[in-house]
Amino acid sequence: MLVACAAAAAGCARKIGYGKDDVARQVGYLRQDVQALQEQCAALKEQQKALAAEVRSLGGEPPQRAEARVEAPPPAPAQPETPPSSAPPAPAPQAPQPPPPAPAPPEAARAAGGTAPAVLEQPAPPPSPPAPGLVPEASTPPAPRPEPTLRADETLPAPNDLYKEAFGTMQRGEITRAEVLFSEFVRVYPEHDLADNAQYWLGECFYGQKEYAHALNLFKHLVERFPQGNKVPDALYKQALCEKVLGRGDEAARTARRLREEYPTTEAAQKGMCLIK
Repeated sequence: MLVACAAAAAGCARKIGYGKDDVARQVGYLRQDVQALQEQCAALKEQQKALAAEVRSLGGEPPQRAEARVEAPPPAPAQPETPPSSAPPAPAPQAPQPPPPAPAPPEAARAAGGTAPAVLEQPAPPPSPPAPGLVPEASTPPAPRPEPTLRADETLPAPNDLYKEAFGTMQRGEITRAEVLFSEFVRVYPEHDLADNAQYWLGECFYGQKEYAHALNLFKHLVERFPQGNKVPDALYKQALCEKVLGRGDEAARTARRLREEYPTTEAAQKGMCLIK
């Protein structure tokens, strides 16, 4: 920069006739001006750093960042929409309709030689279903379900064969047919050694179809009818499950406690522990 200024001053001196001393004097003045400007720039930089540090200590933003940031103008407020008129359009005038003739009484119709019009009765509305989550109390048992029976042309096999057929049918997934066979076994052979087993698997058929109320009745009947049967612990466990599903938590807990007290070493008692509060 100084070289350029000196060259420029020398050129000007040659044009206007300055001597070498004048040029040197002008260069010296320029050097002093440049040095003064450099000192002023350094002082301004130090002042800017001090101001930035003070702003940061106050939790703000340095001036150079604040100036560089361009804030978006606030959005213009939305213009309120004119609500549509809530008044319905005026209906078109209609010509008055003559009232329908009143029906003649039955006596007048018969006197005129005709027949009295039949009066149609409106059917009564069906009862409202119970609200979801409500469970019928024990005092209002569900409607009895018709027991499945064999066809009229079927011959009842021997007890063991009937039980094997019923059990195999259930294992194949033919639940409706299995219900028929187990039900017939319990009805025809109530004193057989496998009667309690047939009663239990009949309850399992209903339980698997989510007919918990009917399954509950069957499991209860098994415990009452065959108190020494080998299926009593399993029946008590399934009874507690049905009570739990039907929303009778207290009854389910009592049944599970009975299962634990009377049959503590059985697998059913271990599974029923989760039902005890």
